[in-house]
Order: sequence, then C-alpha cells, then structure tokens
Amino acid sequence: AEGHPFFTDELALALRAAGAIEVSDGVAALAVDAAAGTLDLPETVQAAILARIDRLEPRQQLAIKVASVIGRTFPFELLHAIYPVEPDRPLLRGKLDELEGLALTEQEAPDPNPAWAYRQETTREVAYDLLLYSQRRQLHRGVAEALEARAPEHLVPLYPRLAWHWGRADEPQQTVFYLERAGDQAVLEGAYQEAAGFFSEAMRLAPQLAEGDADPYRRAHWERQLGEAMLG
Repeated sequence: AEGHPFFTDELALALRAAGAIEVSDGVAALAVDAAAGTLDLPETVQAAILARIDRLEPRQQLAIKVASVIGRTFPFELLHAIYPVEPDRPLLRGKLDELEGLALTEQEAPDPNPAWAYRQETTREVAYDLLLYSQRRQLHRGVAEALEARAPEHLVPLYPRLAWHWGRADEPQQTVFYLERAGDQAVLEGAYQEAAGFFSEAMRLAPQLAEGDADPYRRAHWERQLGEAMLG
C-alpha cells in the first residue's frame, strides 16, 4: 500500500473477505493457502474495493450500487423510494446494517430519519461505475422525482441537486429549469462563482432544448445574470 492508510485498510478488509486472513484470539495471520504463495493482492485501492463488492451477496450489491446514485450520504427514506426491487424493500434496512458491519458504509444519522454514508468517496465511485448507463439514468430520474415530491418550500436548497440528477438522467429541459433557478438563487445570496457555473451550464445545454424553451428573452436573462455573477 506504500503507506496509504485507506489502501492499507481496504487491503486488510479485502484479505479478510477473501478468507486469506484468519483471526484467532484477536491475532490475525495468513491462511494456509495464502501463506503458500497463492495470494493475489489488488494493486490499487479501487481494485481492493471492487474485490470486496464482488464478494457481496446480490441484495447487498444492489443496495450499495443504488445508493451510489444518491451521493456519498444517502437518507434511508430516499434509497427506499428508488430501490428498484419492490419486494426486497422491507429487507433494505437489514442490508444497510450488514454493509456497515462490513466497513463499507457507516450510519451518519440516527432514527427516526436514518442516513448512511460511504466510508470513503472512492467506495461510492467504484460502486457507481458498476451500474450500466441505462440504470444510472433511470435511478437519477427516480431520485429527482422523489426530491420533487417534497413540499415546494423545501425545494429551494435542492435546486443544485435537482439540476445534477436531471442532468445525469439526460433530461436537458428539466436540468436547465433547475440550473436557472439555482443560478438566480445563488446571485441573490452572493454566491457568484456558483451562479456563473449554473448559467454557463444552462447556456451550454440550450441547443438541446425543444424549440421555444430557449427563447431570446430567456437567454438574455441568463446572459444578464451571468454578467452579474462575473462582476460579483
């Protein structure tokens, strides 16, 4: 691991998952097969994480993959809402407890509104990369729709997240809708760097919008707000 603490940790956990380490009375030792020279060590931290995910049972694998779409921190309520296998949803809480026991995730918020987080962002990235593009699009759409179902007064701080999820769902109209609102809110709050990013992205996506959704007046508003942000 060349002194990398997280890689060292993941290597040890990968060895344990593979049965290459035996623990007796609090002392770890290489198993007989591993000591005989048949041990195949992952060469990167991503490979170590992937090896651990590959050894999970199917329901655990699906839970850790679906959660990766939400972000490093994922509320149980939101994960439950988008979990694609409805008959397994009652088992989901138990699977999250198991993933925590395997040191892949950790509970970040207690009941009654529990939330979990990946121990490292790299773990989330590896799990996310295991999803097909079509699966990602569908799940990002599910997250966006679940967030939109909240009360309107609670949506304002969610504008950037909604723009991000609709963007990953490959829905330019909805993406630009929330980019515009996130940009306007950022200008009001004096978050000029963020506002510039939102309006620049909206203008980049404008050619993908349906005719009439990027009329000259709307684009002029983006240009005006972008100028305000750049000046700020």
